[in-house]
Amino acid sequence: MATLPSPGELSSLETQITALALRISALMENPDGDRTDENSTLLEVERHLQAAQRELSRLGRQR
Repeated sequence: MATLPSPGELSSLETQITALALRISALMENPDGDRTDENSTLLEVERHLQAAQRELSRLGRQR
């Protein structure tokens, strides 16, 4: 059975995923600051990254 990552590893992963989600979000912004419907795939990726970040955060609090 695999061992759980250390709190430091979880925190590092959470930070990296958060940064990646912010980069994806920036890609979706147009010059007017509005999101366009053309980026629905990127929006889905952003949502999955945010969900992963929440799960890592939750796992870190449980330890």
